[in-house]
Amino acid sequence: MNGSETKDEPLAGGLSQGARDGDSDFSAWLAEVWDDEIEPIYAKHHWELIRDNVTLPPRAQVLVASCSTGALIPELLRRMAPNENGRVIALEARGPLLAKARERISEYDRRRVFLRGESIGKLKFADDVFDIVASSLTWLDLPEPGMALREFFRVLNPGGQVSLALPLRGTLQEVFDLFAEVTLKYEQPEVHRKIEEQMKRRHPEEAEAIKLLEGVGFEDVNVEARELEMVFPAGRPFFESVLVKALYESRWRNAAGDFADKLFRQTHSAIETYFGSDTFHVRLVAGCVNGYKPETLA
Repeated sequence: MNGSETKDEPLAGGLSQGARDGDSDFSAWLAEVWDDEIEPIYAKHHWELIRDNVTLPPRAQVLVASCSTGALIPELLRRMAPNENGRVIALEARGPLLAKARERISEYDRRRVFLRGESIGKLKFADDVFDIVASSLTWLDLPEPGMALREFFRVLNPGGQVSLALPLRGTLQEVFDLFAEVTLKYEQPEVHRKIEEQMKRRHPEEAEAIKLLEGVGFEDVNVEARELEMVFPAGRPFFESVLVKALYESRWRNAAGDFADKLFRQTHSAIETYFGSDTFHVRLVAGCVNGYKPETLA
């Protein structure tokens, strides 16, 4: 196994690696900007929910699926007693992000951490291996999220916990409301429909997230959510932000097609009209859905 990229593995915002020209260049850029531009305002709120929700048993065996630059890994290690034989196996298909994750692990902790350049679509582990499976953001963006959930279920020990972070319904709602206004004004119902579908798939309601896990057999499923604000100087800085360019812009452009440039331009204008010189506040509803593999399978 190596850190090479695979065509079917989605990027952090659910963009397939075939969705952009220069996939390797994009992954390298993403690795450079992640910790400074995406982590502080977006990603950390998700992995912190995982950190706060997992219960690590003695000698815990933990799988972190799609670890990005690995910020969750040291947090998990701090929860493990140093003299225990617990370990973390972390997967990341994008080589540059995997390299960043490797840099984050101290020399002392390397005996307890194993980093592997793999996607999460089909896990290369036997059944009933891990006590915890954790994943943030990427799992929901696979072409078939249910396949990933079934794999998580398979590799968990009976009684093991899955803890999955994701943006919930209400995230970027201010932007989606403005998109709806612009697409309806310019009689673009198909663009409106596609963006709505993206939003609903990418940002499910709590009940929908619970149903996803229960559908593959997890029990005692619950969701913890935290509502936060991301603040931008104005509308244009929001659309030009690393967050949007890394996680959302390509998806929105795919939905809007030839109308994309006008959609963004008119949405800029609407933000300036409604917010003027004020800062532009955008909601983030970070969620963590937790479930357990039954001790005894029917």
